[in-house]
Amino acid sequence: MKALIISMFFAVLPASLYTQDLKAVDEDLKKTMIQRINRTASSLETMQCEFEQTKYLSLLNDKMVSKGKMYYKQNNLFRWEYNTPYNYIFILNGTKVILKSSQKKDEIDVRSSRLFQEIANIIMNSVTGKCLTGNTDFKVTMYANGHEWIADLVPLKKEMKQMFNVITISFDPDVSMVSKVEMKEKSGDTTRIILKNVRSNITVDEKIFSLD
Repeated sequence: MKALIISMFFAVLPASLYTQDLKAVDEDLKKTMIQRINRTASSLETMQCEFEQTKYLSLLNDKMVSKGKMYYKQNNLFRWEYNTPYNYIFILNGTKVILKSSQKKDEIDVRSSRLFQEIANIIMNSVTGKCLTGNTDFKVTMYANGHEWIADLVPLKKEMKQMFNVITISFDPDVSMVSKVEMKEKSGDTTRIILKNVRSNITVDEKIFSLD
């Protein structure tokens, strides 16, 4: 089951292909950028958007494109829903993860696995920008690339280092919010997630975070 979650949600460009050619900002600017992003993330009560995910399979030299919707509400409420080319739902509700496909539904207590809890938190915190609120889990390098801020997060924890080389997050500096998330797995597979039509601090019904 853990492998399924990882396969569904993770993998992205090597140490981000484009950051290899960029120069990291100095410490003062880095601090200012992170402060602005953290301020926006802290004030984020709800969020809703559409997404397009492209997964590159290194062994098959192929890619898979899928689309869906994402919903977030404070207090660890998060829904990631694929609707093209298949239907699949991932919900994080407090300490409970709900997985639903066309064939079955599963519920998992994330407290039963520290690694699974880490994965669930990375999924939610990456797309909301809250991954920079406390960076003790990652070594963070910031870049400014035209009309885009970029954060490279290299895992420091043993469990995460075994799975990921780097998580790269792009921000729109005008609103200090995430526009794109990229991650690279140790396997070499890559995935890029682009967020579209992002709306923040709107009414989101809590019923959407359950499947009763």
